[in-house]
Amino acid sequence: MNKLWKIVRVLLFAVFLSIIAGAIFAILYGDEITKIFIKEINKHLEAKIEVGDMRFSMLKKFPSAALEFKNITIYTPPNFTKNEDSRFIHDAVLLAENLFLQFSLTDLFKKNYIIKAIHIKNGNLHIEISDNGEKNFIVWKTTSDTATSKVKLQLKDVRFTNMKTRYFNRMNHSDFEFFINRLNMRGELSKNSGRLEISSDLLIRDLSINKTSYLKNINAVTSFKLQAINSNYDIIKGKISISDLDFRIAGQFLTRAEKKMNLNIIGENLDISKLVIILPEKISNSIKNYQGKGVLNLNSTLSGQYGPGIIPHIESDFLITDGEIKEKNTDYYLKINKVSGSITNGSDNKWLTTNLDINHYEVNIGENILNGRCALTGFPNPIINFQASGEIDFAKLIGFFDIKKIEKGSGTIYADINLSGKLAENKKQGWEFLQNLDPRGYLEFDNVYLKTKGSYFEFNNVNGRLKFEDKILLDRIIMNIGGDKIEIDGKIGNVLSQISGKDKPLVLEATVRAEHFNPSFFLDSLSKKESVNHGSKPYIFPENFYMDLNLDIGLLDYKKFTANTFRGNLLYKPGMLNFNSVTFKSMKGNFSGSSVVFQDINGQFLTRTQSNLENINIKELFYTFNNFGQKFITDKHINGMLTGEISFSSQWTNSLQIIKKNILAESSVKITDGELIEFEPMLGLARYINVSELKHIHFSELVNRIIIRDEKITIPQMDIHSSAFNISLSGTHYFNNHFSYKTKVLLSEVLAGKTKRIKPVTEEFGEIKDDEFGKTSLYLSIYGNTGDYKVSYDTKTAMLEVKKDLNNEKKELKKILNQELGLFRKDTSNYSSDNLSNKNKFKIIWDESQKDSSKIDTIPKSSFRILWEENDTTEIN
Repeated sequence: MNKLWKIVRVLLFAVFLSIIAGAIFAILYGDEITKIFIKEINKHLEAKIEVGDMRFSMLKKFPSAALEFKNITIYTPPNFTKNEDSRFIHDAVLLAENLFLQFSLTDLFKKNYIIKAIHIKNGNLHIEISDNGEKNFIVWKTTSDTATSKVKLQLKDVRFTNMKTRYFNRMNHSDFEFFINRLNMRGELSKNSGRLEISSDLLIRDLSINKTSYLKNINAVTSFKLQAINSNYDIIKGKISISDLDFRIAGQFLTRAEKKMNLNIIGENLDISKLVIILPEKISNSIKNYQGKGVLNLNSTLSGQYGPGIIPHIESDFLITDGEIKEKNTDYYLKINKVSGSITNGSDNKWLTTNLDINHYEVNIGENILNGRCALTGFPNPIINFQASGEIDFAKLIGFFDIKKIEKGSGTIYADINLSGKLAENKKQGWEFLQNLDPRGYLEFDNVYLKTKGSYFEFNNVNGRLKFEDKILLDRIIMNIGGDKIEIDGKIGNVLSQISGKDKPLVLEATVRAEHFNPSFFLDSLSKKESVNHGSKPYIFPENFYMDLNLDIGLLDYKKFTANTFRGNLLYKPGMLNFNSVTFKSMKGNFSGSSVVFQDINGQFLTRTQSNLENINIKELFYTFNNFGQKFITDKHINGMLTGEISFSSQWTNSLQIIKKNILAESSVKITDGELIEFEPMLGLARYINVSELKHIHFSELVNRIIIRDEKITIPQMDIHSSAFNISLSGTHYFNNHFSYKTKVLLSEVLAGKTKRIKPVTEEFGEIKDDEFGKTSLYLSIYGNTGDYKVSYDTKTAMLEVKKDLNNEKKELKKILNQELGLFRKDTSNYSSDNLSNKNKFKIIWDESQKDSSKIDTIPKSSFRILWEENDTTEIN
């Protein structure tokens, strides 16, 4: 213990003597040394320098002597070509509070002024390399006369402390901004061989290359031991720690004119959660909704030439284990069991030849395992070859990738798929990058459930397989929609193009089969969606979509409408929807026809329909279609079997409002075994013909051709041979429910009692027999609207018919007289009623109160009149 104390006392005394000697030396020779250094330094400076104060000290850097410069500014050399867009505000390389030049005391006693160390602290360092390789930090002359200089550089120690530093290299477009807490370089820096040790503690504020930021606000600690032999540096031991991620570095690099390197960088058991922090901002923003953890092992090699604008060759192998990626907003995660692969920048050492090869991955989405491989070649828009096989939990897949277009999903998807092609540039961060891919393989669904956002559609129990070939094949896709089981076989083209937003149209060709189908699920859902999303927004047929569907439905059921064995073809292309060869059984009969819908350049819809009906129950027809929106004649009033052809066309606005004036229809129909039940306008005829059978009229057949045009239904004259009477009917019915019908009933049937009158015609004379010559008819008119109508005699039509009948009777009489008596042989002219004899003309009066037939008198020299009403005195000449 005493010996140790003696040694300490000796050392302390020696230090004390050294300090005293140094102080005396500084006092005696400090000014002289300072003058010598200033004189010699000015000889070798290339740049202007400004110093606030300077002094010689033997204490501040003891045991070395030091020349201290305070508030020093070293400007950019005048031979450096400064660019207009320089990163630096001040035209200076260095601004520092303190700069120390250190010397050995022994050398100073020998008057050898050799600078052994430089220490700079508390300032700003600006380093810039121009487009042609000029360096702004070359402030010391390296001329031949330095050999005779009294001041020499033999740097063994260069230190920077608390320095804001900015490095900008225009040649390789790199921009490096950092804060130096501490940077030490020790060794034989002035010789061609020796050892060099470099250590640093930095705060990397921003490291950008080609305007892409790679590191921001990251702490970095480095430690290197180098062996230098003739500009050939061997890194014996190197270590870089970035954000607590430790990398070992070893290898060689040459600093000659032809710069080369061969470095090996190894990272073991790296924490992925910390690695994500140092990713480039462009990449980190794209994965900001995810958190990652796991272990990364990395083994990389950098070889070949390096320097401004030259990227060395890079080869790197990696292995990720025990990893997990979690979506921040949900509880869904992707578990990484193992991912192994390699990355290289290829033969040209460029992005275009860079290849990322994940030769194997095994991940879990939920409890299911998915594995495969992935290769990417040629960046920034690489060619991809992606393979995946295994099981996928659909719900957890949606949750993990946060697929916003899908609201709910469940079930299992079995995958064996390969995607290959060139990834397109994805400027909108959507799905555009998928547009050039060629998928192969299959996806198989097992009880998958799907509901998309903004849609009322739900697809339940989806089973089947999608085969990816030139097109996507729908291989017996079976699903439940709205409680109905539907099976689809077919193919879809350009799916990825549609997902990515490319202009290639989606093409669907398929056969749809169902034992039962109720379209109310689709139609009601669309109605809800359109009421929410559209309002008054016009309906537009979708572009970039083609469809060709063959329909095979056992029972189609929608509200009151049911159809059996529904068959047909549904064809769609932009601007046109076409139903071809539609057939089905409904309402006890058969239906067949075709229909087409066009949308013109103004957005309006045009429809054309051609249909054939065979033995359709007309009562069920009216009931099924809610009496076609009218209450005048309903399913309660009519029955029978309808057969015919119907041609129909219409025009609709782009908000699906029908333009009534453009409705055009023509139909040729036949009704057999018909019934007209308590049809009020027909009951109104009882006022004139008083028949109880009018309440329920039966007729065996009715044939007519009905036309709809200009908001008007035109019914040409048709004859109804019924159980009550034989009647002729014609008329028009307007869309505003105003109508005008004309009817004709034979007077002979009324007189003969074929129509059973409620009150006998002649109680006095008994039943009047039809003599087969009674051709006189009653003409009635029914007009008004469904709430207020009238039935009256149609006098005008009656007069025209009487005139016509008289002409026909005259021709018949002349024919008989000619045949029997040989009269009028030379008379071949047509006779009118004016040629009849005026000697005996009759007046026929019809009145229900009439009891005496003697009121039918002979009236000489008078016109022949028929009075249909008591106040009717119309003459027929």
